[in-house]
Amino acid sequence: MDERKKQILKSKIDSQSRISFSYKSKIAKNLKVILSAEINRSAPALMGFGVQLER
Repeated sequence: MDERKKQILKSKIDSQSRISFSYKSKIAKNLKVILSAEINRSAPALMGFGVQLER
């Protein structure tokens, strides 16, 4: 985690051999960008992109 830029990177491996990654970055006072991915041996990789606007 980078406190100056408000960035968080998480990774996780579960019991079903799935690996997931998540990245969040605060780019403005009320705006965050989220990128995520999940890799699984028995299925295609999944990727996502999101924008979070806080009031």
